[in-house]
Amino acid sequence: MPPVIPDYDKTLVTKSEGVAEAWSKNDIHPDDLKNLTPQQVIAAVSNLLKYKDVSIDTIKKLNDVHNFENSKNSEIIFAWCRVCIQARYEGIVEKALTSLQVREG
Repeated sequence: MPPVIPDYDKTLVTKSEGVAEAWSKNDIHPDDLKNLTPQQVIAAVSNLLKYKDVSIDTIKKLNDVHNFENSKNSEIIFAWCRVCIQARYEGIVEKALTSLQVREG
């Protein structure tokens, strides 16, 4: 008997995947995140890792429009740093190192 694969509602995932795909094509708008939850934003940023050809210009434009680098959400910053590192954006190195440091005291 074949395994049963439940038919889950993929609405939330589909939105974040669509946003990531648009971003990968440098189609970036200020209202991209308007109706997304923080989890969907994290997923959208993380989904950019699927696209190996994200340019540094796209990275800069995303940061200018959505200010991911200065997010208060550590998971968004972590995902953003991963995307920037994959794109070889040197401007994120210092932020990535300070964000990942373990702070004592």
